[in-house]
Amino acid sequence: MKGTYQNCTAMGIGMIVVFLAAFVNGAKHHEKIKLLPPVLDVAKSINDSFIVSCNAQIDDMVVRWQSPKEVTITERKGRIHTEEIRDSLALVFEHITLADRGEWSCLGEDAEDIKSSFTMIVKEEMSFVDTPIVQLAREHRDATIRCEIKGDPEPKISWDYNGKAIKFSDEKYIKLADGLFIKKVHRNDSGEYTCRGYQVTESFADNKEQRIRLNVQYKPNLLSEEDIQYIYTNGTANLTCEAAAEPPANFSWYRHGKKINPRQQTIHMARDISQLEITLTDPSALGQYRCRAANFLGAVDHEILLKEGVKPEPPSMFVLRGVNYEILDVDVGATKPKKASEMDTLGYRFEIMPVEVFEDEQDWTLARQIDFPVEDKVTYILKDLNPGTRYIVRVASRNVAGLSDFTDPKEFRTHSHSVINEASTNLLSTSLILLINIAFNPFQ
Repeated sequence: MKGTYQNCTAMGIGMIVVFLAAFVNGAKHHEKIKLLPPVLDVAKSINDSFIVSCNAQIDDMVVRWQSPKEVTITERKGRIHTEEIRDSLALVFEHITLADRGEWSCLGEDAEDIKSSFTMIVKEEMSFVDTPIVQLAREHRDATIRCEIKGDPEPKISWDYNGKAIKFSDEKYIKLADGLFIKKVHRNDSGEYTCRGYQVTESFADNKEQRIRLNVQYKPNLLSEEDIQYIYTNGTANLTCEAAAEPPANFSWYRHGKKINPRQQTIHMARDISQLEITLTDPSALGQYRCRAANFLGAVDHEILLKEGVKPEPPSMFVLRGVNYEILDVDVGATKPKKASEMDTLGYRFEIMPVEVFEDEQDWTLARQIDFPVEDKVTYILKDLNPGTRYIVRVASRNVAGLSDFTDPKEFRTHSHSVINEASTNLLSTSLILLINIAFNPFQ
């Protein structure tokens, strides 16, 4: 048993000796040569600078620097050179390149087994190449969003769409070395794509991202539904043509086959919509109109028949039924006829504004407009008002031909919070008195 123990002890000591020997032989720093700073690995980017000094710990020992290709550095100036600084020999990198990667060693001149080394790790920072921030694709075709990231080590790339990670298990997307491939692009694929690169090593980690707007181009798609509109004598109607397109459509209006000159007719324009303003002063303005929405991918036409209608009558009444600190409850005598006709009232338009604004400006275009559909025997709530504020209000009826004249304006005032609180306090006091009377006089 004792012999077995001695054998085990001897084996253990032997293993420790072998391990220590291996560790010493593999060490990059020798005790007879010191580096300052005392680094084993140096991680730098291209064009960075760096300096490290080597100092012999033995008198009269001469040292030299050796490159990763085992070439002695003898230059005293240049991109990489050595400089004597007191008792040390410094290795100077004025600007670092990828070629500087590897193990740099300081050796004893006459004893090459005496050396201290460090490993230079050079990183090429990521940069985006051929990556426009706005890119185009055609609907129903395959497309590639270009994003090429240059860097060393080679970056890993991920993609987001409108803030959510793209799943490449979906056959719609394929990750390419220089971009993102999308099969059969649809207009709903428009949006913001984020191309993100990662560099990760044992020495450093970095990431950069580029946001890319993808605009999917498609021919105009008609959104307008009305093909008949009405107008009354001396009234105004806006013939509306709406079409979605990318790039946005250009709108043109035609009458009797001739293009209407925008300089001779009022036309309101916005993205995806055009409105031709018509005022009926002559019956010749009635009839068929055509709108064309076009871009370089195609065109679509929309025809509208303008017919004469009847101007609606103003509301039959205009009475305040209720009020608190943020609403006005208004009755306009709304009723639905038992037998429907084409020119029936469809709803009401209220215009409301603070009295002090009206007194300063005398301009109803500053008023807030609130539209309601017609309902049988209901009142209408004007809400989101300010407490304790005087308002001026008017209302008009609306049918398919347009608006009636507005009623004469009326002034109403919302309650202030103090009025509400005072009313609540009075109600509470009355209730307490009633309860006390009942408690002390139960049989009266």
